[in-house]
Amino acid sequence: MSEDLEVVVVEEIKGDLAGVRLPDTSLDVWPLADLPEGVTVGDHVGVTVTDGTRHTVLLPRPDGVRA
Repeated sequence: MSEDLEVVVVEEIKGDLAGVRLPDTSLDVWPLADLPEGVTVGDHVGVTVTDGTRHTVLLPRPDGVRA
C-alpha cells in the first residue's frame, strides 16, 4: 500500500488512451478513463495507489492557468 503522491504529465491523448510521463521520466500508456475527467495534453496529474487501486487528481498548471 502506497499513499505517496506522485506526479505524471499527460504527453499525448489518442482515442481512449493517454501517453503519460512517469516520475522516472519513462513513458507509459494508460486508459484515459483512469485519468481525471477533462484532462488535456500538458496537464499534471497527482497519483496515489491505495490497496492496489490508482487514484488521480488534476493538479493546477504551474502558472495557475489551464490551456
